Parts: sequence; structure tokens; C-alpha cells
Amino acid sequence: MKKILLEFLNNSTDLLLLHNEHMKIIKDPGNLGSAREGLIKNFLSNNLPPAINYDSGEVFDCEGNRSNQMDIILTSVLSPRLNMAAGVVLFPVDTILSVIEVKSKLTSTGSLIKALKNCESIKKLETINYKVNLRISNTNLEMNKVPYILFAYDGCKYPTLLNSLYSHYNGNTSRLVFAPDIIFILSEGYCLVKTPSYFYKGSVFNSAYKKISNEKTPILLVLFEFLTGTIEYWNKNPDCFKMPLDRYTKDLPNLLRYFKK
Repeated sequence: MKKILLEFLNNSTDLLLLHNEHMKIIKDPGNLGSAREGLIKNFLSNNLPPAINYDSGEVFDCEGNRSNQMDIILTSVLSPRLNMAAGVVLFPVDTILSVIEVKSKLTSTGSLIKALKNCESIKKLETINYKVNLRISNTNLEMNKVPYILFAYDGCKYPTLLNSLYSHYNGNTSRLVFAPDIIFILSEGYCLVKTPSYFYKGSVFNSAYKKISNEKTPILLVLFEFLTGTIEYWNKNPDCFKMPLDRYTKDLPNLLRYFKK
């Protein structure tokens, strides 16, 4: 008898790929991208706890640095945000649970390079809150930098992707601190999860990512496992995802002193 969760995730993979094909009716690239992001948002919001928001926008830190535009930003419904206008939102980096970049097709050149630059823009932001590493699929993901998930419906095969990553980072494992934590190629049936080995000088680049394929387990289980684990961690450690207001306003006088009289 099949495990219900595994059967559900296998069927969900088929549905996502089918709906992705259906979306090709849309001609405008911007609308097509939004529709495909919507598929992932819909899957997550329907199957994860309702205490999470899934938005698009930019992320900023206490030093005034900001990221590029991010496709899907996961935050607690209790977290603050700066709502500039309809669909234009800024988020403090310390409140972010995770970020997901969605690609129709991840090629070894254009779309991959753009995604890696987007990832670097958010990984370089200054975080204040301390968070422990999160265990997933027998490896650890670093939580003190915003976890970045690159999700592609279609894309290159494993050797090509690994070679492209190697070329982009010039084989320098220390630069992988700015690389995506998980990369999904849904149609090819595999994902890459960053391993702790990238921390160590002289480590082999090929061991910096662990490959997980549908042959052994649905790769959507990795996404489900990580995001449920992150949400559970937030639920038990809410202070780790608060916006330290004093640090975000440190160049101003302490306005709170007026309320202490």
C-alpha cells in the first residue's frame, strides 16, 4: 500500500507539470510568469498552515540595503511589511521565513545566471536575529541567511546544472554561501540541496550539493519537509523572526523616550 503523503506529492507533481503546459496558452511573458508563480502559491497555501503569507516584493535590511524583486516571499501573518501600493511591498529581512524564485525553464546561461544574481542580492543582506541551522533530507540549511529556493518547471539535466554552478562560482566553494539552498527541476525529476561541505576550504565542488531524485522519493517532499520544518521552527521560536525596530531606526533619536516621561 502506498503512503498517502507520497502518493499525494507524486500526483501534485503531475498536476503542476500539466497546469504548467496549460499556461502556455498565455502569450505575454509577464502574465505567464505570474500565472506560474500562482500555481506554486496555490499549492503551498492549500497544503501548509494558514498562518503564512505568500507575497512578491523586495527585501531590505537595517543598513538600508535591499534585494532584487523576489517572486514568492514567505512571512508570518504577524510580521510587519511596508505596503507601498497594490502589489508593491517591502519586507524586513529578519522576518523572512524563505524565498522562492520560480522559473518556467532553467537554462544553463540566461535564466540560471539571473536567478543566481537574485539569490546573491538577498543572501548579502545583513541579518540581526540568530537562527539555528535546520535539518532537512540528512543535511543542514543555514538559517542566518534567508533560505533561497529556486524552483523551475523545466530545465537542464543534473551534470549540466552542476557544471554551470561550478562555472558561475569559479569552483570557489566559499562563494556558495550566496548560492541557492535548494534547486528544483520538476520535469527532470530531481532537486539539489546544499550540504554543509561548502563551508570547508578545499572541499570538492561536486559534494557541495546533494542530489535527490524522484526515483527514490518525490522531490516535492523536500519542499514540503523544508517549509513545514521552517514554519514549525518559527512557531516555537517567534523571536527569531521579529523585526528589531531599534536597529532599523538606529540613525534616529530614541523616540520611545518621549513615552517614558
